Amino acid sequence: MSRDEQAVSEVLRDQWNPIGLRPGDPRDEYAAYSPRIVAIIRDAGSTEQAATEIASYLTWTRCMTIGVVVAGWTKKDAAVASFLAHFAVGGGP
Repeated sequence: MSRDEQAVSEVLRDQWNPIGLRPGDPRDEYAAYSPRIVAIIRDAGSTEQAATEIASYLTWTRCMTIGVVVAGWTKKDAAVASFLAHFAVGGGP
């Protein structure tokens, strides 16, 4: 896992965390989703485009892959996506 992917994985665990991980739970629980998010950030034409694409990916992942469908989470997906879209890959948040 690259440094950028690890940083994104940590943001997902600390700020997104749809399954409610607790201290002591695996630190890499969301690592599989990091490469796609790093690619979106790298390839997006703008911060806004990255945020939109990341939010869609997080919502799809949360609902379809993880199976967490809870009212209000789409706003959290968007907030985390916005944070990540402003994330300077290689430089940190």
